[in-house]
Amino acid sequence: MSGRTHAIVPAGLASLLFNADPLLTLTAALAGLAPDIDEPYSVMGQRFWFLSWWIKYLWGHRTISHSLLMVVMIGVAGLVVMIPFPVVCAICLGWGSHVLLDAASGGVMFWWPSKERWVLGRFPVYGVMDRALLVGGFLLFLVSFWIRVEHEVKTPIMPHVMGSATESGEWVSGEGRMMGRGREETWSEGGGNEHVVGRDVSGGKDQAS
Repeated sequence: MSGRTHAIVPAGLASLLFNADPLLTLTAALAGLAPDIDEPYSVMGQRFWFLSWWIKYLWGHRTISHSLLMVVMIGVAGLVVMIPFPVVCAICLGWGSHVLLDAASGGVMFWWPSKERWVLGRFPVYGVMDRALLVGGFLLFLVSFWIRVEHEVKTPIMPHVMGSATESGEWVSGEGRMMGRGREETWSEGGGNEHVVGRDVSGGKDQAS
């Protein structure tokens, strides 16, 4: 599939799975482009041409970088170096989606180092299926982003709390209890009047005011 589809499809999936998290969505999109490092004329290959030519010379296109082994190795390596688990999942999502998309556009060596080619379809690059997947991924991203925005708009930043703070830093609403040194006080508020009842904790005597 085309580079734009390889980026947009995992971005849409990541935005759906991770509540449109910007970092994870971008990570999945970049990981969706990464397997084509074995093609010097791809988006990644043009930027890392010195590595791309070397990989293509040794293994060829759609081989080791388009295999299940590579996806597993990347996931394990990410966990070993203690990359946050959601980030590892986003990387594997992007990389794995690229492998599946290319399997549907001619096939890949999914079981590398086996030379057998795994083919899910032969849809041409920039063809109807390519464009349909591109639009579908973009719509998925927009819907997920809209849901996130709607949720954040409806959720207040600071909930409104009625009451007041005690001397110990606790928040009470309407009625409360405050401990003093050797004295416990409870109070209630209503109609603008305050009624306080004090009790001597040590002696158990009640005082009202």
